[in-house]
Amino acid sequence: MLPKIKQRKEITEVPRLEWDFSYFKKDKKDKKSELRDCYFYEFSREDQAVRKWVNNWREKTSGIKFDDWKPFFNRLSKVKRHPFLFEVFTFSPEWPVSPYLSIPAKERARRINLILRPPPNADTSRALNPINISMFVWERLQNKVEPTQDEMERGIFKMRDHFHELAAFQIDWRHTDGTLTNSFAEWLKMFRPKEIEQWKIKGKGMSSVQMMKELKALGAWRLIRKFGMKWDEAENLTSQGNAGEEIAPLCEGQSNWSRACRLVETRNNQFISSRFY
Repeated sequence: MLPKIKQRKEITEVPRLEWDFSYFKKDKKDKKSELRDCYFYEFSREDQAVRKWVNNWREKTSGIKFDDWKPFFNRLSKVKRHPFLFEVFTFSPEWPVSPYLSIPAKERARRINLILRPPPNADTSRALNPINISMFVWERLQNKVEPTQDEMERGIFKMRDHFHELAAFQIDWRHTDGTLTNSFAEWLKMFRPKEIEQWKIKGKGMSSVQMMKELKALGAWRLIRKFGMKWDEAENLTSQGNAGEEIAPLCEGQSNWSRACRLVETRNNQFISSRFY
């Protein structure tokens, strides 16, 4: 949960990367792929329970640098991984002290590519997950889980929540992306379960837009609650660009600054139950 922080009497200089997430603005589509990583990295910095878990785990594993923990996120690990062990922040030594964007872009990309997990694309909301089939089958055998008749007939595995299925495909990479996409579309027509209602996500309901909204609110919360600024001081600070040019502030007016703070304070801040996880 977010800690209750008393406002400070003296205002200290606030690093811009603590509140400015404009790096992920809409016209930078190539940056959206790591938006989810930034979102969880930044919100987990303010979650005392997550900080405690990760710090305890790090002490037990004696790692210092990102690559020291490679055995915990490589493809051949036989140990069932805690959800935090799929996340960039867990293995980033800069966390929780430094902001996500303080890590050089090339290094962030390298780390993301090294961790086996769903593709970090906020708008897909994990619609498709890469699965280590060998490990999945191994776990099923270890737990003595027998396939159902339906699974045998369709050649799939059904997950316990009944919303997810694991299906294996033989892919001929000589075909074009368009041909492969059309083939998958045909498979969907044939096998999509009709009894499961599809999500309806429109416009501002897209998870990337919502993540940006909450990151913006987090920036406002930090300036007001964490660094002890008054709303007008925060508004003045955030209305100045990197080069001193005038830009739109994070929020305009006291009511909007208060609303942003409440959004952060009242949201379900538990990592596992986040709708973006």
